[in-house]
Amino acid sequence: MWLAACSSNSTGPAPGVARSTLLVLPMTAAGTAATPLDQVFMFRNKALAQFEVIFSDSVHTVFADLTFPPHSVPFNGDTTLADTSTITVTVAVTPGSFEFTIGPPTLGFNSAGGPTIALRYGAFGDLSVFSQSARYASAADYSQALELWFEKTTDHWVEGRNSSHTGASIVSSGLDAPGHYFLAAPK
Repeated sequence: MWLAACSSNSTGPAPGVARSTLLVLPMTAAGTAATPLDQVFMFRNKALAQFEVIFSDSVHTVFADLTFPPHSVPFNGDTTLADTSTITVTVAVTPGSFEFTIGPPTLGFNSAGGPTIALRYGAFGDLSVFSQSARYASAADYSQALELWFEKTTDHWVEGRNSSHTGASIVSSGLDAPGHYFLAAPK
């Protein structure tokens, strides 16, 4: 289990760990050449919405599956969203890694019944980086330690809600807020 420091006062450390303590999963050269396409999704607040972020390769390999249950986005800024509200969500992937940003930052995600993501790294994840850490004896050990991480505040990363493997090379997690995410394991 990975523990992070936190404090209830404003003078203490922010919750989370520094990026430098994590080994981020990069893409293979083939994955970098077929970088996932940035996506814009629109859906109604009252309806279940499911989307795929795909690579630009010829077979449209899936990078991630996003699911937005009904009412999973109750706010946009100071505005409470109605059943009939149209919500726009953006996903921008950082080239060369399993790193992405979900926006816009004004959206408020529901902490109970909120959006989820399943990242698929089997086709283009470069697990050979395991050798950069003495913690992992093999690529398989590193693969099993991968989790989704969210940047809570500047360079303070926390594990995604319920982040876990749901398949041999699939990490699923709840999304607590728009922002910056990546797949990584402790160094």
